[in-house]
Amino acid sequence: MVTWGRSFAIAFKILLVSALWYVLGFIAGLVLITVTGATTLLTALSSLEYLRDVVLNPWNAYTMVLGISTAIIIGAVIAVVGSIATMVKYIVEEAVREAREAKRPAIAG
Repeated sequence: MVTWGRSFAIAFKILLVSALWYVLGFIAGLVLITVTGATTLLTALSSLEYLRDVVLNPWNAYTMVLGISTAIIIGAVIAVVGSIATMVKYIVEEAVREAREAKRPAIAG
């Protein structure tokens, strides 16, 4: 049977590794935003001429928003799937360890 101490140790490991996945997803999202749309957005905000082009051609704004939204979604998917995979990994490892210990014959003392 799993002890409370062992359960909390596993939960702490899951918390730490999940935090790393969320940081990785955040960084991936920021990189993708920078690559896809942040430079275009900054150009639009700093230049009235470019802003006029966006107003005259809404497709420019649409592609900018689509690129940024896609980057955010990809970063969130990386974070969530990595976190779920971490939970599954540590929980299954502990279940297998407990099953192996239960199979061993008790040593009479």
